[in-house]
Amino acid sequence: MPTLHDESPQGRRIAAIALGKRGGAGAVAALRTALAREEVAWVRPSMILALGKIGGDEARAALAEIDARSDAETEALRKARDRVSGPAVGFSWRGDAPVFAAVPVGLEDVAIAEAGRATFVRRGIIALPSRPRGLRCIYDLRILIAEGDPRAFAETVKRAEVRWREWIHSESDVLPYRFSLENARVTKQEFNDLLRLARETFSPQGLVDSPSSYAAMLRVEADADATRIWLVPTFEADERFAYRVNDVGASINPVVAACLARLVRRGDRSGVVDPTCGSGTLLIERALLDGGTMLSGIDISPTAIRAATGNVIAAGLAARIAVRLGDGGDAAAWPTQCDEVLANLPFGMRTEDRNLDGLYRRIVGNIARTLNPGGRALLYTTHAKTVVALLRRTAKLQVIEERRVETGGVSVGLWVVERG
Repeated sequence: MPTLHDESPQGRRIAAIALGKRGGAGAVAALRTALAREEVAWVRPSMILALGKIGGDEARAALAEIDARSDAETEALRKARDRVSGPAVGFSWRGDAPVFAAVPVGLEDVAIAEAGRATFVRRGIIALPSRPRGLRCIYDLRILIAEGDPRAFAETVKRAEVRWREWIHSESDVLPYRFSLENARVTKQEFNDLLRLARETFSPQGLVDSPSSYAAMLRVEADADATRIWLVPTFEADERFAYRVNDVGASINPVVAACLARLVRRGDRSGVVDPTCGSGTLLIERALLDGGTMLSGIDISPTAIRAATGNVIAAGLAARIAVRLGDGGDAAAWPTQCDEVLANLPFGMRTEDRNLDGLYRRIVGNIARTLNPGGRALLYTTHAKTVVALLRRTAKLQVIEERRVETGGVSVGLWVVERG
């Protein structure tokens, strides 16, 4: 293994990178000494970056003493100092200006209904007349900075004006941001050129590129009809889903869950069942809507039940939500009757069922058997053909709504059915 004293410059560079990852006592002192004697221009940036990766007060002090000798070192210093600078603080909203919100595609109307005075803008985006508080059906709040022709990234950045001081108060009078390019495939060089242009454009406007310690995202989004630049503030902690202290694989996004829970809502005293409850997110979001609901969750996975139990307790809902280990396709696992069913059905193979058709068939059968007249159930899955075929054969259940939801890059089918 090469060391910082290696005769080979490449060996010293490799040693610096490894020490940055490993850290430990004496690591900062060793890198500081090595940097003081290092004369090879392409090795020094790696040593500087290693100090930033180690972090802490000692590394921060060492980085403050370094004078860059080249453009590469200047960039390495910028990144390393940013990494050890700590969280961005001293920011707050200024007033209640109109904003946009990103919402789940296919559920825009649900987000609008929750917000009250919102309006539809385009797929995944709604407009709000003032900054809202506590909305659960939105991903983020955002401000539109500029629009340009499709894939005209550089031209749109060049003419963008970010009047961020109208919306955000900063104690330092600068706004650190993290830059991103979304929905576009470009080479690394093309991205770096665009980032360099963004720094040149936005620095005079009081924005500082700070990818490790930032108060807002500056997102260039390549939509089919236009290039759009959004400012997405991130300085305000999002505590809406703090109950999610445990998680399991393939868990539903909590914003999507908050939307879905509203689609079957039948009343304040409803009895609600989730036959494949996972970590309990759908149950919790439904319980938060109405204080009189009583909810039951079933899952075949002990890991999922442990996660759901912890989340239910963290949400303060243990008196109303009961989760139990069992097979959602087993009639004995279900209550004798219910008013609502929320089923985020598994998309993949399960050990208890060689194919999903059997599991889906049994769950739909249990819904038809236990759902009270006028009660509603939601089925959420990528396996559209299976669900459609089952519902056609189940006379007691009438499909009252069908839609597609896009989440995590996947298009998911959603059916709301009602018991006649």
